[in-house]
Amino acid sequence: MSIVQALRRMFVRRSGEEYTYRCLVCHSTFASSHPPTGTVGCPHCGGDEVQAMAT
Repeated sequence: MSIVQALRRMFVRRSGEEYTYRCLVCHSTFASSHPPTGTVGCPHCGGDEVQAMAT
């Protein structure tokens, strides 16, 4: 497997998958269908400081 293929597998997910995030404002954990490359907001407090968690 090439480096490009390995990176693609790490960062590109199939549609329908969920990503897990942790809000750095209210510290809640939540799932979203939006990939970490886009803008994701916390559904609990509306904060935009979120961190993608390894799944």
